[in-house]
Amino acid sequence: MSNKLTVQNGLIVSGTLYISGATETSSNTNVLTYNSTTGEITYTSSIGGGGGGGTPAPSDTFIQYNSGSTFGANTTFRFIYTSQSLQQGWQTTAIGGYSHAEGFSTQALGQASHAEGGST
Repeated sequence: MSNKLTVQNGLIVSGTLYISGATETSSNTNVLTYNSTTGEITYTSSIGGGGGGGTPAPSDTFIQYNSGSTFGANTTFRFIYTSQSLQQGWQTTAIGGYSHAEGFSTQALGQASHAEGGST
């Protein structure tokens, strides 16, 4: 005889639901999820979202983005997290907290500074 509970057409529980004696059914990590809108609980061998594969951006400060469902990065688009500065463009330099340089050969050199255009 098996100690199983079989429910047809749903089960409504109010309060706390405890599940004990669950066993691993595969080599994957199983996940119990709860949908607060529908009240549905599901038990699956995987969960969607996050943790995608692929190659990270080429350097520590390069911004990585979704490019047609694959990782993309560009050497002219960087976030310098130590100073919270953004560099967009070719040969741009943003030095100083919260600075932003964009364009071609631009330099934002002071605290909270901004430079854009060409050779500024």
